[in-house]
Amino acid sequence: MENYDLPKWKVAYSFPSWKVEASVSDLDPEAALGLVDNARNSVAERIGRGGWRYDLAYSALAGMMVAGQALSAPYNTISVAVGIMGLGLLVHFWTAKTGVWVSGISPKRARWVSIALGLVVAAIMIGVAWANRLGMSGLAIPAGVVSAVAALIFSRAWRRVWLKEIGGAQ
Repeated sequence: MENYDLPKWKVAYSFPSWKVEASVSDLDPEAALGLVDNARNSVAERIGRGGWRYDLAYSALAGMMVAGQALSAPYNTISVAVGIMGLGLLVHFWTAKTGVWVSGISPKRARWVSIALGLVVAAIMIGVAWANRLGMSGLAIPAGVVSAVAALIFSRAWRRVWLKEIGGAQ
């Protein structure tokens, strides 16, 4: 039998074997599928719990980044940087709370909801920046509100699509 162990100097992290309760290969197929279903439902339940708080914070950050485009330079860039840092902190704390981080681009149908949200918010943000250049800075706050509402709607839709796609409890 060949040895597939990697040399320690090439491996940055190793999976702790003490965290593994049972190997799926040790179980009969029905029990293995039961473990998969239990894990899927556990993840779905953790992602679904308290989702409104995440979605509202996410929406507020999206609206702030859009409305910030009406500010003069460098403050418009700073508003985007603060928004991106806020999104990073939101993901960090949400992951710490739920124990799970889920990419917005997986699975396939949920990916399209994320892409649509990104396109909508980016289009509004570019529109606000362009309107500001034309001297119509009064559109920034309403556009920020529209972006926040769109982000909330898309975020809730993404959560529903994601839960349906993984087959978890809703």
